Amino acid sequence: MEWSKQLDDDDDDDDDDDDDDDFDDDDDDDDDDDDDDDDDDEMMMMMMMLMMVMMMMMMMMMMMMMMMMMMMMMMMMMMMMMMMMMMMMMMMMSSGSSSICSSLSDIPHPFVFKY
Repeated sequence: MEWSKQLDDDDDDDDDDDDDDDFDDDDDDDDDDDDDDDDDDEMMMMMMMLMMVMMMMMMMMMMMMMMMMMMMMMMMMMMMMMMMMMMMMMMMMSSGSSSICSSLSDIPHPFVFKY
């Protein structure tokens, strides 16, 4: 009787061990999954970093383009202002209202109208 009882006990122990093993296996699987997730996260981080760098480059390019456009606009504005100033000077020269302009009107110029 005692012997068989002991055997039964042993069997029970074995079963318990098996259960533990199963649990351990599950844990291992979970760990593996976690590792995979980490890899994915790293990839995501890399992609994000790349995207950020690309965005920064694009922003820099846009800024450069904007600066160029602004410079061009400024140049155009300056040219327009110069043209306006020239026109104003010519108008003043033609009218001869100020002494400086009248003295300047002596210089031959295609746009100066002498009356």
